[in-house]
Amino acid sequence: LPAGSSNMSGNRALRIVSGTVGLAGAGLLYARWYVDKECKKLERSETHDDATALKQYMMFRYFRLHGDTVLNVLDHDARHISRVQENLLMTLMRQHDSAAFARQLGVHLASNSESFRERVPLTGYADYVPFVQRTLDGEPGLLLSPRAPPTMFVASAGTTGPPKWLPMTKQQQEFYTMYSTGFTYGRMFAWRPDTFSLRRSCRLLFPGSAGTSSAGIPMGADAAVSTGSAKERLPVYSTPEAAFAVEHAPSLLYLHLLFALRDRDLSSIQAEYAPALLAMLALLDDPDTRAALLSDLEGGTISQDLTMALPVRLELEAGLRPSRARAAELRAALAAHDARGRITDSFRASRTGRAAEKTSASTSARASPSSEDASTAAGAASDSAAPASAPSSAPSSGALVTDIWPRLDCVVAGSAGPLAPSRAALRRRYLPSPARVPLLDPVYQSAEAILGGNVAPFDEGSPPPAQQQSWFQLACPAELQQELLPRRAAVPSSAGKPGEDPARPLEAGAGGDAPPAPSEVALPEDTSFLLLPQSAFFEFIPVDAAPAPGSPPVEASAPPAGGPTTRLLHELEAGRRYEVVVTTKSGLWRYRTGDVVQVVGLQQGALPVVRLLYRKQDSLALPAARHGQSAGSQAAGEPERGAADGSPAGPDGGSGGAQ
Repeated sequence: LPAGSSNMSGNRALRIVSGTVGLAGAGLLYARWYVDKECKKLERSETHDDATALKQYMMFRYFRLHGDTVLNVLDHDARHISRVQENLLMTLMRQHDSAAFARQLGVHLASNSESFRERVPLTGYADYVPFVQRTLDGEPGLLLSPRAPPTMFVASAGTTGPPKWLPMTKQQQEFYTMYSTGFTYGRMFAWRPDTFSLRRSCRLLFPGSAGTSSAGIPMGADAAVSTGSAKERLPVYSTPEAAFAVEHAPSLLYLHLLFALRDRDLSSIQAEYAPALLAMLALLDDPDTRAALLSDLEGGTISQDLTMALPVRLELEAGLRPSRARAAELRAALAAHDARGRITDSFRASRTGRAAEKTSASTSARASPSSEDASTAAGAASDSAAPASAPSSAPSSGALVTDIWPRLDCVVAGSAGPLAPSRAALRRRYLPSPARVPLLDPVYQSAEAILGGNVAPFDEGSPPPAQQQSWFQLACPAELQQELLPRRAAVPSSAGKPGEDPARPLEAGAGGDAPPAPSEVALPEDTSFLLLPQSAFFEFIPVDAAPAPGSPPVEASAPPAGGPTTRLLHELEAGRRYEVVVTTKSGLWRYRTGDVVQVVGLQQGALPVVRLLYRKQDSLALPAARHGQSAGSQAAGEPERGAADGSPAGPDGGSGGAQ
């Protein structure tokens, strides 16, 4: 080789490395410049610094991409639904057929979905109880393969007695996180572009674990599945990280509200389920709790009535700057809220009294013909008596949340099926019309699995995106839409009547007919969910034989000796009702969830779009078990005292949403 050739080669390599590093550095500088420029275009909360604002921006970019990916996966699954379900079942059988309970059921003898349904019986929670307790005591290989042990046990929320503890695997938790994030943020950004900003959101998160078993396995509510992953997104939320060290749930609920009130430009409020949101907003209806919140905002302190460790209290107070101006603004907003409530209650009471006078007068008229003139005069007098207490001075669109957070874009909370009364209570008491602040119900989930996603998420009355129809409109025939939603046009409207808020439904005794039952009114498009073929292996037990309009009636097959006949995910019919049976990634085999759904459409002719109706036997216990409310109060749409009716929910009071 020529002399110095090795040096030439070394110099060339050095130049290549230097050039690569230089280009990479220039690319990083450009990326940082571009991100900073984009961040400056977006509105941001005053509580953000540059570092936390950058983190939120990068997270939102990821969430938007993630939401598109989830929809692309669903689009693929809809075209290959049978194959996706068969592959999932075979994977689950290979992973866990060595578990003692699976072998007892005969899972290892099945070779495909057909033989699986023939050999393996339907199961209920009673079949799992002995294995659950032994697993909690530390015995491996009972419910799940020793290669994939449970990471925690979650409590099923649809029970009225002791909780039903169900296993949860890492694979299932990752699926929860992936799809809940994709549907929540992906759809939120698509339908409400203003939510893609650097304004914070209030997220009601609570301690994920209620304790551990004797073997050290974590145990908690099913909401805890998403709590761990949500803590990684703390820059997005208004509640500081130190607050999550507070284990006393009512105190943590108070802190969520306190730090949300501090941020006037809040973008959204998010809760796992609607009753938790009711519980938080109801704190503002209690005079003592309200006074404590305003005092804390003015002085930059944390109420001494809250239960927490001293270091946590000091850290929270260090980040809570006094804000007298914000406290004064909140006092004015709450005073207006109180005035609206007093005026509305007084006006309704006056209407009820006039209706009683009319009834009494008409009864007298029937009893005595000579009293006809007096009856007519009484009716005329009552009709001419203008409602002096009608809220003419209060704006009909006024609502507490928009008075407190004028720029609130949306509310996110589970509110389908048995939770519909909580949704109605939120609208009636705290939220404005859906067109102003829509309510997003992103996923259909339970302790068993996350079963569906809402791709048309906002409630009825919300403005849809330009040139975009909901999945309900695309998948459900027009005639079936009319059949499934027969009472929409018949719901009494208070628009145009003095003293009535258009967003608040008429009540019995307020004039006109009594309102329909909640199940007749709460039929918005946003409560339909697209079932997720990769979530679980689905089966369905027909509950009724109501055919779709124009189709011949098809009776459910007679149940064999081993149990009722089931249908697969691609065999469902629009308009019919089914009980959901799942085989999950957490060791549940042909498990009867008790959830009853109605198929309202078929996406691409195969993937069902369903509406959650109720849970069999304990349909009213879903919100009660999870949020500490009685079934009766929930059915009536009225929160139980101490949870969401304005009663004190301080450190010593119960708070349903905190569980």
